Amino acid sequence: MLDVERVGAATFRNLTSANRYQRVHRALTDWVHIYQNELPVRYPVDLWPELRGMKVDVTLEVSHDFDLPDGERVLLGGLTRLLRPRVIFEFGTFTGSTTKLLSDSAPDAVVHTIDLADDEFTWDPWIAQRVGEVFRGDAHYVTRIVQHRVNTRRFDFTPFHGQCQLVFIDASHQYEDVLLDSEVALKLLSPTGVIVWDDYHAGTPGVVRALNELTRRGVQIVRLARARLAVHRRTLFDSLPKANPAPWTRV
Repeated sequence: MLDVERVGAATFRNLTSANRYQRVHRALTDWVHIYQNELPVRYPVDLWPELRGMKVDVTLEVSHDFDLPDGERVLLGGLTRLLRPRVIFEFGTFTGSTTKLLSDSAPDAVVHTIDLADDEFTWDPWIAQRVGEVFRGDAHYVTRIVQHRVNTRRFDFTPFHGQCQLVFIDASHQYEDVLLDSEVALKLLSPTGVIVWDDYHAGTPGVVRALNELTRRGVQIVRLARARLAVHRRTLFDSLPKANPAPWTRV
């Protein structure tokens, strides 16, 4: 069968299926993301050659769509192990599976993780019950993970300014919140610090818009190839061009 016939058959199948509206919406979202994606893309081993050949032990913890996918867990675990941070700050705890990954990958670090208080999860109390459940009550993490239950807009980050060798952002995906968390994260970085964002992909346009906005301001951000993670480090990636303002404005 010719390729054009396959495309035609697939199009007909999708447009006549019972969930055709969801399928069309997903397709349109993917096309919009292709248009909106402004970040340069590089393989992790090109940015950090020391990652090549590294073996990473990652437990399989994914139990919800909000959890970091297994592939991204491997990348984050490897990068954390390479950086050997002493202070890590995580925006967005949820079950704590990524918090635990960060702690396991940097056994000498203290991981600070922040998420909303129970009474602020009015839109889904079930999530409030699961915040930090993976490490909660585990004596192994009592001194290694510090949990903060407060809205980031009301938290005093001043004591952490310039102190964090790694910041991981995976909290609210609303444009304004991502932009605010990112601006705070830039202040938290130590001279050798790295920020990692999750969810630079079609399903979270707020993250895409916020990171694009930061690049227009001159913040060098790179998306890791074959993943939905994006990264920034205090010392620039020498092989990348400086960010240029986009020739158009996106809503």
